[in-house]
Amino acid sequence: MDTKYLVETEWLERHLADPNLRIFDCTVNRWIDEDGVFCIERGDAAYKEGHIPGAAHLDLVQDLSDPDSPLRYTLPTAERFAEAVSGLGVSNHSQVVLYGTQDIQYVTRAWWMFKVFGFDQAVLLDGGWQAWLREGRPVTTDVPNHPRGTFTSRFRPELVVDKSAVLEALEDPNICVINALAPDIHSGETHVHYGPRDWTSRRGRIPGSLNVWALDLIDRETNKFLPLHMLKEKFEGLGVLDKDGIITY
Repeated sequence: MDTKYLVETEWLERHLADPNLRIFDCTVNRWIDEDGVFCIERGDAAYKEGHIPGAAHLDLVQDLSDPDSPLRYTLPTAERFAEAVSGLGVSNHSQVVLYGTQDIQYVTRAWWMFKVFGFDQAVLLDGGWQAWLREGRPVTTDVPNHPRGTFTSRFRPELVVDKSAVLEALEDPNICVINALAPDIHSGETHVHYGPRDWTSRRGRIPGSLNVWALDLIDRETNKFLPLHMLKEKFEGLGVLDKDGIITY
């Protein structure tokens, strides 16, 4: 790979024929309905209309979520994750490129899950589907048929925290909690329901959390991440880069 975290569209097109490469469209359809309820569904309909050659659809809503959790979109078990990606042809020695057709949050969530389960060869396509189309690169509707892979999960508990850890962090000045949602949701101006009304009827944020909207890390014209120096300035301005730990949500 050219980089630890990102690859450019030019790099990916040159490597489309690599037998060890697995490409995934991580698109998730999301909307807020007329009652203010946040809705999500798998994004395979857009995938079927066209995708990068060799790419398969990665289902974050069903296959890569815990079906037994009372909360939607919960991290799956290590076994469920391994079964899902093995079925898509991923082994522990594969190289994985992730992209999406909408918001970057779902692509980065897929990247984070690979990291959580011990896999470091996953990277993001900088600019995603938008950049790929804008540059006139090849598109197909063919669905790849990769042989089944053998993926063994190695869960990294240090990359995940629970409620008790967050409550402890709020009392620790050396740990920062960052909300990646839009500013109007963080402030409580906009009220969004993420689940049953009995536990999501309150506006606002985790007390003491800072706000860095995920979409503010992206150049809206190119859909690429902002230059490193601009990203650094955003986080330095909040005073978070000198903290011992950062928790995001």
